[in-house]
This record gives sequence, C-alpha cells and structure tokens, in this order.
Amino acid sequence: MMQVLTEETKNLAAEVKDIKEDQREYWKELRELRDEIEKVKQANQKSQIEKDEMKKELNDTKLRLEKLEKERKANNVVIQGLQIDTNDRDILRQTIGNFMEAEMNIKVKIDEVIKLGEKTCLVKLPNHHEKETVMKNKAKLQHAKDRRVFINNDMTKEDLQVQKKIRQVGHEEANKGKNVKVKFNKLIINGKTMKWNKNSNQLEESPEGNPKN
Repeated sequence: MMQVLTEETKNLAAEVKDIKEDQREYWKELRELRDEIEKVKQANQKSQIEKDEMKKELNDTKLRLEKLEKERKANNVVIQGLQIDTNDRDILRQTIGNFMEAEMNIKVKIDEVIKLGEKTCLVKLPNHHEKETVMKNKAKLQHAKDRRVFINNDMTKEDLQVQKKIRQVGHEEANKGKNVKVKFNKLIINGKTMKWNKNSNQLEESPEGNPKN
C-alpha cells in the first residue's frame, strides 16, 4: 500500500513539475510575444513620425515653390482679346505700349511681351508701380471700340484653379438672379463680399465691404 502511494506521489510530483515547466514556457513565450508587439508598435510609431516629417517637408517645399512662383509673376499681367500677328518681342512690346497709351491713356515701362496664343500676351512690367497703373486703368477697356480686351493678373496654377471655382459659384448665383462680381480670390454677391479661404478651400463671408447691421 505504501509502495503504491509512493509511486502515485512520484507521478503527481512529476506531473506538477511538467505543469510548472509548461507554465514557465507559456510565460516566456507570452513575454516574447509582448516584446515583439511593443517593437512593432515602436516601429510603426517611428514610421508614422517619418511619414509626418516627410509630408511636412513636402508641404513646406510646395509652399516655397508657390511663393517663388508668385514673386516671379507679381509684376506681370496677361492681356486677352488683342489680335497681334507677330511673335517678334520688340514689335509686341511696342504694340502693347501703343495700345495702352491709346485705349487706356497711360504710358508705362514694359520689360518684355511674350505671345501665348493668337489673342493672348504675357506682359512683364519692371515693378509694382507700373503693374498697379495698368490694373487701375484696365476698366477703360470696357469702352474700347470693336473689340473685347481683358487684362488680368499672371496667376499661378493654384490661383487659376481657385479662380475657376470662384467663377463656377458666381455663375450659379447669377443664374439665381443675383448681382455678381468675380474678382481675384473673392466674389461679391448682392454687395456682400466672399473671400477664398485657403485652409477650408472654399469661399467664406468677409466683413470687407459688407454692410454692418
């Protein structure tokens, strides 16, 4: 009887030992698994940080390029609707100068004129003062005889896309019978000014020019 109990005790002790060994293996594997999960989390966090930094760097580069492009175009204007049958830049500069003097009653210095299309020219002016003189007097072209000529800013691609969206909104509002004026980065509807917000990428009401209650 004692021999049987001793044998059973040995077997039980062996089973307990095996169970403890299994538990040690289990906890070891669990720790290793947790360590692996933590490493993956850290790697993902590092990867996300690197992605965020890269995204910020690309965005900063885009903003710098946009700023440089705006500065390069700052003193330029684009004339549309004026038929000039030559690509010679000296003749173009002389023709545009004569046109502005005759139709707008202004005389400005012109650095260069580049023909962009059959009735479209890029006019490069030397400074902001000359550009401002042209833009302030462009309304006189409404009275030009036998032709419709328009003068606008030399816009960046982003500005062109924004103006396209503003014109679309203006067209929709005009179809509703509202009085609409489309300007650079803004839209005036029945006397109320809406300005383009770059952050929200949409037109928002502006206190500029709006009547106070």
